[in-house]
Amino acid sequence: MKKLVTLLSFGLLLAACSGPTETVTSEPITVTMTADFPLYEGANTSIGEFEVDLDQLLNKQGFIVDNIKNVKLTAASLTIADSDYTGLMDQISLQLTTSNSGMQKVGLLNPVPMGKETIVLQMAAEQKGLAAMFKENKIVVVADINLIEDLEDDFVFELVMNFEFEVKP
Repeated sequence: MKKLVTLLSFGLLLAACSGPTETVTSEPITVTMTADFPLYEGANTSIGEFEVDLDQLLNKQGFIVDNIKNVKLTAASLTIADSDYTGLMDQISLQLTTSNSGMQKVGLLNPVPMGKETIVLQMAAEQKGLAAMFKENKIVVVADINLIEDLEDDFVFELVMNFEFEVKP
């Protein structure tokens, strides 16, 4: 019984110390993604990166970086730069990484709708470690794309992402 009371007390202490959080939606982040020629039918990789500017992302609302408790990708869409290349991709997996973290899958779409210039991805149900990534200077975006035919040019698209930050005031 004493152990149960101790565990319950510890749980209440943790809950009290963590305190309430606020949810803040970022401004959209646009990243130019490029898969470099030569590209062959099947799996290919497209890479882009963005600088982390938390003042801009959080609309200069006065939040302290260390008070970010959780981050998740809430929306991601891509627009293919050359309309001749719509319909060449049949699946995509989107991941984020930094120099100090592993890859974290944040979005995917399979199958990709054919013939659309703008494609909206589905968000991964589990997104871990993003808060730590946003405390670094740069995040690398990796898109694994599956092409249905060879391509004799770079494959370029614009990726627009929205993030939600859970922040302790």
